[in-house]
Amino acid sequence: MPHPALSSLGQRRAWAPPLARESATPTVTDVQPPVLPLDRRLDCLIDALPVRRCNPGPRLMRAIRQIDPARSLVLRAIRLADGRRVDLVALPRSLQADPGCVAALRTLQERRRRCGRPLRLIREEVVDREPRLSNAQLVGGCRWTGLTPRGRQALLRHLRERGGSASLAACLGCLAGEADPAGAILALVAGKVLQLDLDRPLGPESWVRLGPFLRARA
Repeated sequence: MPHPALSSLGQRRAWAPPLARESATPTVTDVQPPVLPLDRRLDCLIDALPVRRCNPGPRLMRAIRQIDPARSLVLRAIRLADGRRVDLVALPRSLQADPGCVAALRTLQERRRRCGRPLRLIREEVVDREPRLSNAQLVGGCRWTGLTPRGRQALLRHLRERGGSASLAACLGCLAGEADPAGAILALVAGKVLQLDLDRPLGPESWVRLGPFLRARA
């Protein structure tokens, strides 16, 4: 049974950049009321992006706890396909106006920069940016959607023959015999096999690309 939200993929749309380089603040109209806790919203984004989670390490965890004993800050670490590692700290709205907390984080960020260990500070408003968060939640909701080996091979061959990317409509055409073609593509995004532009509404003209981890293994 196809995921109910996937009916929107039948309309026309399109591609942009990842969370590890995010810094801009969205306008108020871009932000939807949060439903999940901040840590789960950030995890949802990370799981839908072409990055892998890794352990931030005990030293950084201790430093963050000293800054925020109440544990409102959300610490995560990600690894890019080229092996680079980036640590992320998401700041809830309640701490963004705390000058002591912000100053301590900036000092920690500079110390990490000098050690070659980038630390990105991400405001809660950025985590909540739409349509990226809703798209990421849709990807997460489809992560267990099944795909036959034959369908997977046909889709990956189609993408490789076109230089690694194709429209969502063309990819759906490769999976005509599958029970839930759109859900299967999103499951491959969750599995880091494919990647999508989450910053724009999903539709037939959205670009599907081979994920960097898949290309790195090729």
